[in-house]
Amino acid sequence: MSRRFLLLGLSLVALFAGVSPTQARMLHESSRIALYSTKAEPGNRNSHPITIAAEKLSAALSRVRARTGEKGEVIDLFPEKNCEEAAGRLAKALRRIDPDQELHLVSFRHIGTLFSSQRNASAARVFLESGRLNLIFGQIDLFFSEFRDPDRQLPPMGSRKRAASLNERIIPTEGVIFVDGRNDWIALDLVRATSSSPAVEPPAKGSGQAPGEESLKAMKPREKSIEEKLLILKNLRDKDLITEQEYVEKKRQILDDL
Repeated sequence: MSRRFLLLGLSLVALFAGVSPTQARMLHESSRIALYSTKAEPGNRNSHPITIAAEKLSAALSRVRARTGEKGEVIDLFPEKNCEEAAGRLAKALRRIDPDQELHLVSFRHIGTLFSSQRNASAARVFLESGRLNLIFGQIDLFFSEFRDPDRQLPPMGSRKRAASLNERIIPTEGVIFVDGRNDWIALDLVRATSSSPAVEPPAKGSGQAPGEESLKAMKPREKSIEEKLLILKNLRDKDLITEQEYVEKKRQILDDL
């Protein structure tokens, strides 16, 4: 059912981007990443097809961060597993698409606990130009759930023609270049991105956290194993505490962590 909702969203996205549904094609979708090919904006030809190592793309995407929410939380727009998955899919797609094609990339961030969670989505138009990977964001880290709201269109990608109005701010890091002074359009220097490690942002005032504390927390083992989570989920379904559809979606999220 989730795939059907995503296909419905694809048609709406294609119309938003100024192309017909037959000109856009789903290349990949999971609970973390969605990727589509679409026609390039009129009058633009890109440096495709091209072979770029997935490792280079992963290193570049790992540097894309934003400050979001009322508290100004710093987040990775492509967390580690999203980054690896997106890089592999992008590398494959960039080898195949033509100069008059571009990519629509969506990265989902899961927030909350196993049984009380939501997905936030960031979406960007992706193309290679002058040796740099360009991302034009249409939205950053906004709530999205095609399961709960099937009529909602997929997160929109940005456009060269006009800047998107974003509440979130992309943070300048090594290898991230802002194009034309726009906060929604960045170009990733694939050489600089792989030459050094990302800088660590200092904690917000009053947070009481030392630099790197978030990274240390992320390295802690999970409280429950995958098997335990699946058993809990099954018990909830068997007791009619969650619906079959909720069971299927949560199970997919758990298995994606394998």
